[in-house]
Amino acid sequence: MTSKKVLIVYASGFGSTVDVAEVMAEELRSLDMEVEVQSADIARAPQVDEAVIIGSAIRYDRWLPTAQQYLKRHQEILAENPVAYFYSCLALAAASSLSTDDEQIYDSKLLNLNSRINPMMIGGFAGALKYKLMPWYFRLILGAIAKSKGFTGEDYRDWKAIRNWIRQFASRL
Repeated sequence: MTSKKVLIVYASGFGSTVDVAEVMAEELRSLDMEVEVQSADIARAPQVDEAVIIGSAIRYDRWLPTAQQYLKRHQEILAENPVAYFYSCLALAAASSLSTDDEQIYDSKLLNLNSRINPMMIGGFAGALKYKLMPWYFRLILGAIAKSKGFTGEDYRDWKAIRNWIRQFASRL
């Protein structure tokens, strides 16, 4: 059996989303898939892949511009292949029902990014605050917002949920 070739394209603000993409790649490799992980701003066209996963951090309720641009730039190819979207967002770490509402809003926005592409899955994952990678003004602003929302830690990513999601993706190929 030939191994599937998967391209994972990510846009990360301060490193949380790239970590998610790397864990997804690790999991797919454990399933004997050939995986490449590339940043959206320099990612190649997905011409030789059987599937593409595109993910981004959420900022101001949207994917980062480089992820949106990648989607638009390669829409012809992506419309013809299995595609999945994912996003990381600190708002999903909230322990209230608001996180479910946020997830539905983000999923809906992603579905509307490009009507030609029909993602087979969308995954939303809580993010992390990597203060050491942020410029001081982001640390100041995001730290204040996080504190006001009751976030006491820095990393809210659920690695088990991420691994389960990517295994579900692999089972659908």
